[in-house]
Amino acid sequence: MQSNPFKSAFTLIELLVVIAIIAILAAILFPVFAQARDSAKKASCLSNLKQVSLATVMYVTDYDDVYPKAQFLHPGHGYGYWYGMQIFAVYPYKIDPTQGYLYPYIKNTAIQDCLAARELAISTSLQPGSFMPAYGLNSEFFNSTLPYEASRVVSPAETLWIGDSGDYSWISGSYRLVRTSALSASSGGMAHARHSGTVCVVGWADGHASVQRVSPDIYGPTTSPVILERMKTFNLGVIRKYPYLSYSENPNYYEINAYYYRVTQKMTP
Repeated sequence: MQSNPFKSAFTLIELLVVIAIIAILAAILFPVFAQARDSAKKASCLSNLKQVSLATVMYVTDYDDVYPKAQFLHPGHGYGYWYGMQIFAVYPYKIDPTQGYLYPYIKNTAIQDCLAARELAISTSLQPGSFMPAYGLNSEFFNSTLPYEASRVVSPAETLWIGDSGDYSWISGSYRLVRTSALSASSGGMAHARHSGTVCVVGWADGHASVQRVSPDIYGPTTSPVILERMKTFNLGVIRKYPYLSYSENPNYYEINAYYYRVTQKMTP
């Protein structure tokens, strides 16, 4: 008897079943891989902001218990920031990331930015490819031209120093996410929930870092629907511990609604 040469071949139905099983496994595993990748970026970001926050604590210790200002003007050079120096010799400006006032404490430019912020654009006033971090400092520290003493921060563990930040800007015919080095409870740069679309990483005034949920209500109930929709689209908002209240509903309105941004025990209207 002669054996059938086609006896061990796959039938069409068997082949389709195998393809269907592979497709189902891919549908199950690919989201898991994406989630694992996002978790790795979040862990890296948490480590970055932990080191930047500790570098700030060391800076405060070395400089008479005073926090650094948002920017310093160096005559003949440009403005110095925590993440680098803006050179005025050319326009658009160039940022040197090794000249920031926290660089002597971290000695590493890689930890000055978030891996999950690669898609964020930079300002058109900077040279293409010039460094601008997607980490913003708490702008409440810089409302005054005078240095901010650490003794005024009555609850360092609950006072935000730096965090994942972003903003939106009209670029080339559409709104795009842009980088910002400021983080505000009321205007300007906003907290950016770039990790899983719901949370951001922040560093606190006492040197620790944590993951916080972002709420898209930076201007409160009076925010226009268009702005709210734009903030939701870009995962922008604020970090709140309490729900938003008007001043008439609670006289401690500013303290409650800017809880994680407060730099004094009781903020005034």
